[in-house]
Amino acid sequence: MLEEKRDLADRILAAKDETWITALSNDELKELFSLSQIEEGY
Repeated sequence: MLEEKRDLADRILAAKDETWITALSNDELKELFSLSQIEEGY
């Protein structure tokens, strides 16, 4: 099951050329999603 999820994630990221997100640190990811929520009004 985990292998299938990883495979799916790999295909999604590769399809949208968003593999850059995998290079972000935990702190950078937290900041990115915090900013996204602020912009969306959550």
